[in-house]
Amino acid sequence: MFGPNAKPLDLCTWFVPHLARSMALSGCDEIDETYTCGPFSITFKGRNDDIGADPSLPRKVRRTSDKVQDVYRAFVAIWNDPNRRPDPIMPKPIRTWLLAEYARAEPDKTQRKDAPRSSIQHALSDLQELGIIHQHGDGGWVMGPRPEPKQGTITDDEGVPNENGTHSPLEQAATITHASHVGGADVVPPRTGAQDMFGKLIWVPGEKDDFETGGLVITDDTGTSHLAEGKQERVRYSGRTGRPAAPLAVRCELVTVDDSGRHKVAVVKIKGPEGTKQIRVRVLGDWQLAGRMSDREEPATLAASN
Repeated sequence: MFGPNAKPLDLCTWFVPHLARSMALSGCDEIDETYTCGPFSITFKGRNDDIGADPSLPRKVRRTSDKVQDVYRAFVAIWNDPNRRPDPIMPKPIRTWLLAEYARAEPDKTQRKDAPRSSIQHALSDLQELGIIHQHGDGGWVMGPRPEPKQGTITDDEGVPNENGTHSPLEQAATITHASHVGGADVVPPRTGAQDMFGKLIWVPGEKDDFETGGLVITDDTGTSHLAEGKQERVRYSGRTGRPAAPLAVRCELVTVDDSGRHKVAVVKIKGPEGTKQIRVRVLGDWQLAGRMSDREEPATLAASN
């Protein structure tokens, strides 16, 4: 049993489960009491978060915001649609579903709820943190928690979104070397781990944010989405199967390249609404690290074709 010499946080950790159990047994759904003990004023506050919540929602979703709950409902409805193509779910159909649902629920209101792209992205990230969904590569979202990394693989089977919202596999990038000559003592062995490349500019693909800022939503190596601002161009490349991809991309400053993990990762600087920050993105190939817009064509040729 804890005594007065125990740490206050340890006492609270012991006391809270007993208080919650007592509230459940007595049917008390909310408590807000303050007690004065010498120079201390101590307040107990508690409530039953399941009161008034949608019982069809998972318990951990019931305690999220209304927007996260709405996005969850939309995601489940789209995911379970038998006519849906077996592709990861993008934010755009979620927004379409939500707007239709808001219109159906409030047909007479001229000012209905909106579903901005940024709030949908945040809600999807919150659901990913709860382990309910996860982002598939650099594109859409799928049901279930993020799978554990496969042992002994360089890249996984996830892909990069093309302009139609489908995916093409990631390429395994070749090892970067800094050799100026071939053979002999002048050859510099390949470097592993992080390689500094400050000041170099590369194109980083993402997904167009059509609904608010017009920026580009870039997904980092952990599956977190970031909004990047700047001029956008299409990059074009082929995956391992030869399937073409042509997503929009924004030019970012390359800081380092790390090839010590399952796949090669680039640390880049992006400019967004909150200023400049560094994120880690997967490398598509040496052509990307060279600053080119394609694995086959030169940037000038591609720019002229647009």
